[in-house]
Amino acid sequence: MRGRWREVALGVLVLAIVTMAAGVALAQATTYAGVTFPFGDTSFADRAVSYDMASCVDLPYSDASAALGPPDCCDNPCQGCEGCDPCAVALGFRLSEIDMRGSLVLQFTDNVLRDVPGDDLFVYITNKKACRVEISSDGVNYLLVGEVSGYPGAIDISPFISSDQQFTFVRLSDVPADEDSSRCPGPSIDAVGAMGDPVAVQETGKVLGSLELLPAGALALTVGGAPQNLLIILDTSSSMGDPFEGSTKISVAKQVLSDLVSDLPDGMNVALRVFGRCEYSKLLVRMSPLNRALLHAEIAGIKTGGKTPIAYTLGKAERDFANITDQKRILLVSDGQETCGGDPVQAARDLVARYRDLQIDVVGFDVAG
Repeated sequence: MRGRWREVALGVLVLAIVTMAAGVALAQATTYAGVTFPFGDTSFADRAVSYDMASCVDLPYSDASAALGPPDCCDNPCQGCEGCDPCAVALGFRLSEIDMRGSLVLQFTDNVLRDVPGDDLFVYITNKKACRVEISSDGVNYLLVGEVSGYPGAIDISPFISSDQQFTFVRLSDVPADEDSSRCPGPSIDAVGAMGDPVAVQETGKVLGSLELLPAGALALTVGGAPQNLLIILDTSSSMGDPFEGSTKISVAKQVLSDLVSDLPDGMNVALRVFGRCEYSKLLVRMSPLNRALLHAEIAGIKTGGKTPIAYTLGKAERDFANITDQKRILLVSDGQETCGGDPVQAARDLVARYRDLQIDVVGFDVAG
């Protein structure tokens, strides 16, 4: 039986979130500390993958998310800045090469780093400390491209790569040096910007309430990479009770989601939310360590009825990630367009603006095209 549902899942469509496409279209050049980025704030790192601080970093300067987005440590972003500030994250320092290295790994999710004329990568360091810089295309294998300091420190990656290579990960680490008992020792990172192109979203496929769907593989693949925090949202509107593949849409969706829950790796946090009438969305399982038995029971008990408030539900989802700092992902399963007058695209934009490390996937069952 399970194999049959896997075959059904192969016909499922997965979202390429349109907030990124909209961001490309609306991007305007911006200048920070004398450097102009043609694609604006899209050029800056979006996700903190890991943070391992070395010695002596005070708590206010140990928030890795402070390095995300454009520079924000200066009253005047067109000038440099200097010193400690909670708007930047400090890497700490080592007294010698044998001490633990402080490091920060950042990822670009809506743009890439590639070789362009002139400098390609800019690291905004608020305290003039030297920073070691490595880049990677897969987050596993890194290439050292130099050391920088300053606001910003600039790197031309052309001597180290071929012209067609693209990178999405940057690893920053401290350089052993004498310290001055600063509260933010080691390089203090405000932002990292890349001059490469924004990630283009294809304009093919079907449309679900103006959220674009692209062909993908089995449903299990939509959570490839094991996000640390996964919110499953299931459409339980009346149309989900319609016949589909010899069963009903809701039965297929429930079976596939149940299989997915069985396959999720231990150590994840998972939540489950449903919606089924205007201004109604219920959180059945709060974000918590993976509890397969609880999720299976809640999925099995789901019934259909009502309309399709996608935008309203995405708005409610903001609370589900409150106080969560790790990677976030939403898996939204639905069979139709927004029917409650909301704007799901704007709701998705708002949610991604609130959580820069959030990815949203939408799965459409039997979507009318």
